[in-house]
Amino acid sequence: MSFKKYYQHFLKAHGDVLHMACHSHHFWPDVTRQATLDYWDDSAKHSDQKWGIIFGEKIPKLQSHIAKTLKIDKAENIVFAPNTHDLLIRLLSTLPTKRKPRILTTDGEFHSFSRQINKLVEEDLIEITKVSSFPSNSFWSSFEDALNEKNFDMIFISQIFYNSGTSIDDLERIVKLADKHGKIIIDGYHSYFTRPLDLSKIQNKIYFMSGHYKYAQGGEGLCFMTCPDDGANPVITGWFAEFEALSSKTGEVTYPTHAGRYLGSTMDFTPLYRSLSVYDLFEKEGITLDVIRSHILKLQKKFLEIIKEVNHTEINEKSLIQDESQERGQFLAFKLESTQACQDLEQGLRSIGILTDSRANILRFGFSLYQDELDFERLRRIKDL
Repeated sequence: MSFKKYYQHFLKAHGDVLHMACHSHHFWPDVTRQATLDYWDDSAKHSDQKWGIIFGEKIPKLQSHIAKTLKIDKAENIVFAPNTHDLLIRLLSTLPTKRKPRILTTDGEFHSFSRQINKLVEEDLIEITKVSSFPSNSFWSSFEDALNEKNFDMIFISQIFYNSGTSIDDLERIVKLADKHGKIIIDGYHSYFTRPLDLSKIQNKIYFMSGHYKYAQGGEGLCFMTCPDDGANPVITGWFAEFEALSSKTGEVTYPTHAGRYLGSTMDFTPLYRSLSVYDLFEKEGITLDVIRSHILKLQKKFLEIIKEVNHTEINEKSLIQDESQERGQFLAFKLESTQACQDLEQGLRSIGILTDSRANILRFGFSLYQDELDFERLRRIKDL
C-alpha cells in the first residue's frame, strides 16, 4: 500500500529527490496545512479567549491521543512545551540544591541534554556518570555497575540513540534496576510513533519525553512529557502552571495536581493544531503503529537487499551499526572511516538525488510512510560514488 497521497505538498516541493532524512526532519501530511489555517482563524475569532478553547478542548484531546498511543491511564499526566530542553530545565529544577545532584546517563544523548549537562559539570554544579551507549550489548552490565556504585538523583537515557539508531527496548528492566534511585527520564524522541509502546506498567515510575518534529509528523514546536504522580514541584515554571488558579491568587505559588505543574509560559499553539490533525487523520484512515512499523520493516528489508547487491566500499553490511539481532529504530546507521569521508559521501548522495544526513562519521538513512520500495532502486547508483 502506498501512503504518498497523504504527503503531496512536501513531495512536490522536493521534486525528484529521495528524502531519507526523515529521522531529522519528517515531512508533514497535507492535512497540517489546513490545521495551520484553523489556528489562525480561531485566533482571529476568539483573540484572548482562545486559551479557554486550547486548554479546555484542544490540549485534552491531544493528551488523549498520546495516552492512547502510550497506553497510560491518566491523560492529564501529559504536559506540553515547545521543545524537550524546556522540559529538561524544569526537571533539573526539582533536583537537590544543598548538594551537587548526581546524574546517570549515556554518551549517546542528544545535544538538548548533553550540552546542558556538560555545561553544568563545567560549572561544578552537578556530578555526572556516563555509560557507553555502544555497543549496545554491553550497555546493561555498565548500567547496572554504575547503579551499584552510588545513588543517583536522576537517570536520563534514550530509548533509541539519535546517532546510531541502536535501541534499548526493555524499559521495565531500567525501572527495576533504578527503582531505588531518583527520577527516571526516558528520551523517546526516536521511538515514539515508530512502533507500539506500552508504558502501562511503568507509567508512575518514569518521565517519558518526546515530540512531534520526528515520526509523529506534526512539525517542530510541540514536545510532551508524561509525568508520574511523584508530587515533585519544579522550581522553574511559567504562568501556564498556575492557569487554573489565576482567578484566585493568594500570593502563594500553587501547582496543579496533574502534569500541568511542569508547564511554562505563552507559546505558539499552531503545532498543537497540526499534530491533532495528524492523529485524527491516522485514526480515520486506520494507520496504526502496527501498520507503520510493518511498512518501515518492508522498506528497510528492500533497502538492505539493494545495499547487499551493490556492495559499496563504505555503505555495506559490515559498516551497518545495527545487526539483525537488535530492534532497530526507524533509521539505519553506517559507521565510516572518518567524519570527512562521511560528509563527502553525504554530498555524493545528494548529487544523485538521495537526501540523508550524518553525525560525525555515522551516515544515517531514514524511512517513512512517504517512501515505497520502488524508490530505493535509485540506490543502485551509489556504486559510482
